[in-house]
Amino acid sequence: MVTKEVLLALGLLFLVCTCSKALYYPDLDEKEFDRVIDGSKPALVEFYAPWCGHCKNLAPEYERLGEAAKNVKDVIVAQVDADKHSNLAKRFGVQGFPTIKWFHKKVDKASSEDFSGSRTAESLADFIHQKLGRTNIIRLPKEEVHVVELSPENFDRIVLDPTKNVLVEFYAPWCGHCKALKPHYEKVARTFKDSSEVIIAALDADANRDIAQRFGISGFPTIKFFPATEKKDVVEYDSGRSAADFVRFINKHVGTDLDVGGMPSADASRIKALETPVREFVKAKGRNFAKAKQAVEEVISRDPSLKGQLKRNAKYYLKVMEKYAQNGEEYIVKEVQRLENMLKNEDGNITDSKRANFLRRLHILKSFLSNDIEETYS
Repeated sequence: MVTKEVLLALGLLFLVCTCSKALYYPDLDEKEFDRVIDGSKPALVEFYAPWCGHCKNLAPEYERLGEAAKNVKDVIVAQVDADKHSNLAKRFGVQGFPTIKWFHKKVDKASSEDFSGSRTAESLADFIHQKLGRTNIIRLPKEEVHVVELSPENFDRIVLDPTKNVLVEFYAPWCGHCKALKPHYEKVARTFKDSSEVIIAALDADANRDIAQRFGISGFPTIKFFPATEKKDVVEYDSGRSAADFVRFINKHVGTDLDVGGMPSADASRIKALETPVREFVKAKGRNFAKAKQAVEEVISRDPSLKGQLKRNAKYYLKVMEKYAQNGEEYIVKEVQRLENMLKNEDGNITDSKRANFLRRLHILKSFLSNDIEETYS
């Protein structure tokens, strides 16, 4: 029998759980705004637009702050899609993106103030601590850093190593663009953390001006690529500054086939120069094996972009062709099913390296499926 005392205890437990619920609202809408930002607690609110480049740069930092603030009872951290909820933006005088506002314990236009510091989780947390008059309320977890920090002692040994492809960011600690780039650059380093061919590195060029001058650094951030060659013919990086942009650049120059996060993508794993011979091979049901094999071998020997992992991928095409010629499309179907089942393995026995190789094979195998069968596995 459930006694009154037990019911009372359960009720108190429910109240405790309710009161200590997460205070991070990453998608606050017009209906919920006044209920959440009700003046009972101060709040930090970002008004953003999904298409805004500066908002995209801020996103990982603001999310890091929000996750750290989830169980902090003294303050609310929230985000509003001001493009979708334009009435809220208008109500609080938002004119540009991102706009970050601090709301005191009285919610109206006059009671809020704009945050104008640097857009990092650390800076935002310091701002909250200053407003609350207390420190260490929001404790940001230390993130594992994969970017290699360069110095005069290790620069030449790492960057000029003829066996390594090294991407180097020359930055200054006070540079706003460098701070905005930092989380995206770390994603790139995390993507290639298991690579024996690629190093993602950074140098404080303001503190090490001799090295900066040696490589003609005149602005921040400047990013240069040092390929794995004896001469180290430096390539200026002049593409976009998202993690995906950097990964595409490295894939092109190194012959890797990764997507952001470290796993192979279908587009990067497949060899575009082999699309025509594969299509003709499949159309002929593998009967033109000798001709198709010769076409693939010619591409492998002549295409300078096929190096590193991409060259290994190209050679796998030959293996698949041989098996297809012997066993028909049934081999492809069975192998696709086998690899997909292995990738669904939930017992944790597959290492990241094995998972990556399984994905590469799967991406390439699917390019050998006829259109009607491929739809089943897309």
